[in-house]
Amino acid sequence: MIPHRSCLLAAALALSLASSALAGDKSTPAPEPAPVPSSWFADNVLRPRTPFEVVPGKDPNGWSFRLEPYLWSPGVYGTVGIGDLPQMGVNSSPIDVLKQLDWGIFMQAEIRKGRWGIAADGFFAQFSADLAPSGPIYKSASAQLQQSIDSFILAYRAIDARNFFVDAYAGARVYYMGLDITAEVNDNRATRIAQAIGQRVAPEKSFPTSADADRWWADPVLGLRFRVNVTRVLFLTGQADVGGFGAGSDISFFTQGSAGVNITRNISLEAGYRYMYVDYNKDNFLFRMNMPGIYAGMGFTF
Repeated sequence: MIPHRSCLLAAALALSLASSALAGDKSTPAPEPAPVPSSWFADNVLRPRTPFEVVPGKDPNGWSFRLEPYLWSPGVYGTVGIGDLPQMGVNSSPIDVLKQLDWGIFMQAEIRKGRWGIAADGFFAQFSADLAPSGPIYKSASAQLQQSIDSFILAYRAIDARNFFVDAYAGARVYYMGLDITAEVNDNRATRIAQAIGQRVAPEKSFPTSADADRWWADPVLGLRFRVNVTRVLFLTGQADVGGFGAGSDISFFTQGSAGVNITRNISLEAGYRYMYVDYNKDNFLFRMNMPGIYAGMGFTF
């Protein structure tokens, strides 16, 4: 009798514990993990998972091509001189250049494979400018300028990190400058000067009032450039080089910096500031110029 009662008590106790466990599960369910907030801004800007430029299925060391049409609006400040005319000062702001710009073409292109790249950057523009003649003989002058500056470089990716790179490059920058200057003589002063030196001719015959010339030359250049992917969308770039060394120009400098956004994996927009200095003085042709200004472009990568 006793063993039978013990078995009944044990079974009842087990059934009671099981019922309590089931009741406890229904009354206090386990808490679910809190959902992680997600949005385009959070996923792409605050915590980017991979660089935006990485295209799924594409070999990062394979061929790539980039094309970027752009607009650069520089001021033109410096000195020009050709022929028998005196040196003339140029002081045209970016707004002045835009107003007097007849037309222009601006383009960048680059092809890459692995760490190596070949890039070209050039523009051709024609515009007019008012000049400030030196000395008392001329009271005013103006010029029409045709200008082409084209860079061709071979770049090596010295640092290639996940979110930034640094390229070292060398190449050549080819210049074409065509100048057509017209000057107006200060008749009274020119007449007095002509009489003082014993000339009995009209001022416009004593002193030249126009000259035109054009020149081609090429500068070797050495430089560095970089890009930082701040996020998957935002990036910063910079570039600087020095050239000339007496081979073409006596000296030349180029630098630029920009900020940009990736619209898609293949399209980007950027805007920044570009500065160029050229000092060329050979064969009775002087072009010593500072050219700073804002630029903006749209890039296409394939």
